[in-house]
Amino acid sequence: MGEMLARLNAYRGSTLDTRIEEQGYRFAIVTENVAADQNTARSDEGWKNSPRHRANLLNNDVVNAGFAKAVNTNCNSYATYWTRDFGRLG
Repeated sequence: MGEMLARLNAYRGSTLDTRIEEQGYRFAIVTENVAADQNTARSDEGWKNSPRHRANLLNNDVVNAGFAKAVNTNCNSYATYWTRDFGRLG
């Protein structure tokens, strides 16, 4: 799924850095965890069990977090997306 989202974001010209900066957050560091088509508990468990996502969750260099849920009712698969962004101002 991550590869698919990376291709989609590249196609639309969107990167994590760009999306965060467009919201006015001037960061020194920023990371993101994304999950699709899972409930909250499943996405949390998935992130905890993934070394890269777990590293984002436990990163001592970040002090701010943002959370979002997006639902696409017109989609049969991957209808719900969760994201957690972590950062520190620069």
